[in-house]
Amino acid sequence: MKPPLGDSGCDMLGWKWSETRHFSVRSTYAMGAEQTMASADSIWSCISKFKGFPKIKTFLWLLAKGRLMKNLERVRRHIVVDNQCGVCAAHPKSLDHLFRWCPAAISVWSALVKPSKFAEFLNMERMDWLQVNLMRHSYFASDPEHWNFLFSVVLWRLWLIVISVFLIRITRKGDR
Repeated sequence: MKPPLGDSGCDMLGWKWSETRHFSVRSTYAMGAEQTMASADSIWSCISKFKGFPKIKTFLWLLAKGRLMKNLERVRRHIVVDNQCGVCAAHPKSLDHLFRWCPAAISVWSALVKPSKFAEFLNMERMDWLQVNLMRHSYFASDPEHWNFLFSVVLWRLWLIVISVFLIRITRKGDR
């Protein structure tokens, strides 16, 4: 780095995300939108490069897009009567319950995730959580070899458990 020239004026603070070096709400919004787009682009490229089963790759895409049907949506469509979790009977508001906070999910993840990182693993924002687990194999994993594949298969299996419980509930309802 070159030292500043003596005739270039005095040092002063400036907003690095603006060409004029002045803070504005517009420059802050542009900076935030740019970071969000970069993050979104990387999750999609990560999913597109996933080397697992195609059905799990499609599942990851649906999960990242928020297109998996939640129990609240099933209730709204009158497919089920209540929105309780089929595994633990809680009334979850999001898919995060199924994939991270349900006791069944916690028991699986506690065996696979580093104890020192477990609280962070459970509390990250969903897109960041997916991205970190698909891209940075050694960050959460107790055993980082093939972590992205193991992580994806565990998510898929948790989803299948919920779907099978859902189908059993629908079948029993129809038998009455």
